[in-house]
Amino acid sequence: MKGPLLAVAATMCVAALLYQLHGSFWETVNTPLPPVSVGAVAAPEPAPPPTPAAVASPAPAVDRARAEADARFQSGVALQEDAKYDAALAELTRATELAPDHVEAWWRLHEIYATTQRHPEGLAALDRVEALTPNTGRVAFARAFHLSFMADKTRMLAELKRACDLGFSRGCESYEQERTRR
Repeated sequence: MKGPLLAVAATMCVAALLYQLHGSFWETVNTPLPPVSVGAVAAPEPAPPPTPAAVASPAPAVDRARAEADARFQSGVALQEDAKYDAALAELTRATELAPDHVEAWWRLHEIYATTQRHPEGLAALDRVEALTPNTGRVAFARAFHLSFMADKTRMLAELKRACDLGFSRGCESYEQERTRR
């Protein structure tokens, strides 16, 4: 039993070393080999050793911004669950400023705007969600929700129909109910 465990441990050590030296295992595997001419016997030149700065380089600013955005998102979710909506809005808004492609933060903003009956802002948040995840029935259904409170029945029905067409079953049910109420 020791043999297989030692082999796994050795493989993990090699993978960790490759990651430190080259950034990732897959980058190492996918690096093309230097061209070799037929009949040549010369060995390829060894790669220069990485500089200490390359091995221990700090994370790019984008990674730090995304990490902060994720932390703000988690904080915003906790505040939302505690019904501290103003503080949650501040955290989630900051998350979207740091990472404009943070779909979950935009969705949570829509939820808070729906809860606090700020429907135009909720629609704006859903516009961002839809830009990042186009043709989503759930988003169309959520848009219909906001539009119903804004007394825009025509656009609400159009969004419910779109939700249904995109395969969101609750959109189909709601569309039929609302269409027959007219």
